[in-house]
Amino acid sequence: NLLAEHYLSEGDPGAAKGAFDALFALAPGTPRIYAARTYQKFGDLEKSAEVLLRDFDGPGFSSVERLKRAAHLADLGAVKEAAFLYDRIEGPEDQSMFGAVQAALLRSDYRSSLPITAEIHALSDPPLWSAALGAYSHLLLGENDAAYQVLLDHDPDVGTVVRLVGGVG
Repeated sequence: NLLAEHYLSEGDPGAAKGAFDALFALAPGTPRIYAARTYQKFGDLEKSAEVLLRDFDGPGFSSVERLKRAAHLADLGAVKEAAFLYDRIEGPEDQSMFGAVQAALLRSDYRSSLPITAEIHALSDPPLWSAALGAYSHLLLGENDAAYQVLLDHDPDVGTVVRLVGGVG
C-alpha cells in the first residue's frame, strides 16, 4: 500500500496500479479500501469506485468490509454502486438491516426505510443508528414531528437537546 502511494505521489499511476494488483494477488483478502482511498486522494474517483466494486464477493470479504466499501462509494458520489453493495450486506441482522436502510436512503426511497428502522428500533436495546436513520428518513419526508418522536422514543433526554419551537428543525 505504501509503495503504491509513493508511486501515485510521484505521478506514476501505472506503477501504483501494478503495486496494488501485486498486493491483491498475494493477499486476496486485503481490504481494497486502502487502494480506493489512495486513488481518491490523488483525484482518480473513477478508479477508486472501480477498486471498491472489484471482487466484493471474494474470499475474506465480510459484511463489515462491504459496509465500508459502500460508505466510501457513497462518499465518492457513486450512489447506484453504493446502493448495490448495501443491498448485498449479509451477516448479523443489524448489519444487513443497516445496509437495507442505507440503500433505500441512497435511492431516495425514504418511506421504505421506515419499517426497517422501526423493526430494529423496537428491540429491547436498539442501536442508536435505528433512531438516527429513522428520524432522518422522517425529516427527508418533511415529517418533522415524527422525526422528533422517533428520537424521543429512543432517549427521552433527547428532547432537551433537539427540541425547537414547533418540533424538530
